[in-house]
Amino acid sequence: MYHRFFNNLFYFLAALFLCHSAYAQQQQSIIEQPVAQTIQPAIPIQFSADDLIYEKEQELVIAKGHVEVVHEGRTVTADEIRYSLKNDKVEATGNVTLTEANGDQFKSSYIVLRNNMKDGLILKLKGQIIDDSRFWAEQGERTGHIIRLKNARYTPCKPCIESLKNEAKAKREKDPAWQIKAKEVTWNQEEQTISYKNATFEVGGVPVFYTPYFAHPDGSVDQKSGVLRPTAGFRSELGAFWDQRYYSALSPSQDLTIGAIGTTKEGIAGVGEYRRNFGVGDFSIEGSATKSSRTDKIAGVSTNLDNEFRGHVFAKTRWDMNEKWRSGADLNLTTDDQYLRQYGFDENGIDDDVLTSQIYAERFDDRDYVRARMLGFQDIRVTQFANDDQPFIFPSVEANFYGDPNATFGGRWGVQGSALNFVRESGGQDVTRLVGQAEWERRFITPIGLVTTATTSIRGDSFFTRDIDPAKLAPGQDDNDTATRFFPQAHFVSQYPLAKPYEGGEFMIEPIASLTLAPNLDNNNAIPNEDSGDTQLDATNIFQANRFTGLDRIEDRSRVTYGVKTGFYNDDASYGDIFLGQSYRFEAKDNPFSPGSGLDEQNSDYVGAIRAQYKDMFNFNYRFQFNGDSLAAERHEIYADYTGDRFGLNTGYFSLDEVLSTGFVGTREQLSVGGYINFTDDFSMNSQSIYNLGTDKDGLLKSNIGLRYTHECYTFALNAERNFTDESSGESGTSVTFRVGLKNLSGFND
Repeated sequence: MYHRFFNNLFYFLAALFLCHSAYAQQQQSIIEQPVAQTIQPAIPIQFSADDLIYEKEQELVIAKGHVEVVHEGRTVTADEIRYSLKNDKVEATGNVTLTEANGDQFKSSYIVLRNNMKDGLILKLKGQIIDDSRFWAEQGERTGHIIRLKNARYTPCKPCIESLKNEAKAKREKDPAWQIKAKEVTWNQEEQTISYKNATFEVGGVPVFYTPYFAHPDGSVDQKSGVLRPTAGFRSELGAFWDQRYYSALSPSQDLTIGAIGTTKEGIAGVGEYRRNFGVGDFSIEGSATKSSRTDKIAGVSTNLDNEFRGHVFAKTRWDMNEKWRSGADLNLTTDDQYLRQYGFDENGIDDDVLTSQIYAERFDDRDYVRARMLGFQDIRVTQFANDDQPFIFPSVEANFYGDPNATFGGRWGVQGSALNFVRESGGQDVTRLVGQAEWERRFITPIGLVTTATTSIRGDSFFTRDIDPAKLAPGQDDNDTATRFFPQAHFVSQYPLAKPYEGGEFMIEPIASLTLAPNLDNNNAIPNEDSGDTQLDATNIFQANRFTGLDRIEDRSRVTYGVKTGFYNDDASYGDIFLGQSYRFEAKDNPFSPGSGLDEQNSDYVGAIRAQYKDMFNFNYRFQFNGDSLAAERHEIYADYTGDRFGLNTGYFSLDEVLSTGFVGTREQLSVGGYINFTDDFSMNSQSIYNLGTDKDGLLKSNIGLRYTHECYTFALNAERNFTDESSGESGTSVTFRVGLKNLSGFND
């Protein structure tokens, strides 16, 4: 920021010299003008002063009294300016002020410049930047691209009204919220770095931290090597920790970050990250490594494992090969299922319960899409739900092609295909699957407003299954088998929306019905179910042609589905609506769905949703499922939130009966409650708690509370969190974290 003062003062003095040259051609002796003059030479400079004197013999220009120069939106004022051409020396004295076009303002009592105005000396310098940052210095000196300030201080904090009054009365300004004082400040404009010697960080005028040396980028570049802001906190399994990292700007397109996390319980963990952008692609890799202890469950018994090597690696790369093809790879691995949660790496965006690694290529062309992948998985879920036998998939190929709308018999054609090879290293079931489907879809709208969407499709599948689980084999069936199936289907969905306007909105009722015609598929033990085990009926999928989540299972036989949606919709974005629907299979036998899915009986469960919103402040969403015969409750999901200026509340509740195909046994029931309070515009508090009300474990699962204070030049945040899960999951424990952000210095907006 300091270089603006010097640079723009140079503009002024150069303008002054040009003004002098034009003026001196007309005057060959001592000239004195006792009244204010305004000179406008050929170049766009405005210059005025009460008195203007040119001494020819001494080659000296003197401007006195309300001297003002305006050039390209910049203004310089002073009581007196003396320019000696003979000695290449410029002096400006008395209330020197430079104001830039953007509002930055610099003041000084005395300035002298030499060496074609490249070097200079400034006394009693004060700067006011447009972002309200301010600095002071007893003396400033510039030599080439180096600017040195003596006895300087800097703050981004605005002066309070009391400080302005004190300053106006010639009293000392009140100390800002925080400032940096240093005996010497050096600004290397070539290296774009500001460094401090013997620097003291003060809070409210009280010194709290001293360092013999401190440096940071000057803000004119997007990347600069240096020590990053540390992160400190407490985790019950790590103790107190300190995370310190160093950033190295290797080039404009690549950087490296290395550091260490020191803990009081588990020693030091090394961390690092490398990133590079290639223009048509990018690559990044991050990881960590340490030796530490953990608690694991072995044969159902919690066991302490000491001094284990632990770590992780996350890497990804992308390559835009041309306008239609893109390829890439992701690698996500960790040494154990607790490490990421214990060390907080799951807070960096990788918080999946199953880590996925892949290599892929994909093509985008108009409405068509093709993707080929190789995938691997690592399960890091809580032990009781973990599946250690994760598969390796190679290849996985998907292709989707669609014609133009209304171009084929008034509708649109589509072709989809996939190929999948599914391998387990531990000897579990392996599968090779080929799927192909062709479809045609058209929408019909009758004169009375009835909208019908007709879809016809033909699908063919082939399965090659190896190492079939003996429990799933028919008597005499080999554990390696081949199966095929052919499946035609016709699906019709009709909607009849009826709307009645009223002042400020409209009321709508919409009956919906669908008819699905399909043959019966014989169950075949050679056809596995790897991707359709978590199917569950709800308001979002009840009218779909196939309600299974994957391709291994097909919903066969004919059925009818019916429902109604009604509600009101205001122009101010407020609305309320209700949906209720049910499905009925024409035949009760050979139902392919699992108990608890809502579709395992001839009459499906009733599913529905109630939604409401008042402007942008209140939201309510209730989704439900009731048994199709007994009307017993099967699932409830309720979410509501209020967002206000001073406070906000949110709550969520769900209750779900067991769904055997998902692996969860027993009823699951959970409640979450949270909210925030803005005590003032600057000070706020937030909290969130999750309670388990189910049969497996009753009580508080997780709770946190946070405080945040936002000042105009610093932020302070404190967060405390407690988890009550099993120790072996890596989630049990207490953590306390605080963050301080300093404007223009570190993490102010984090």
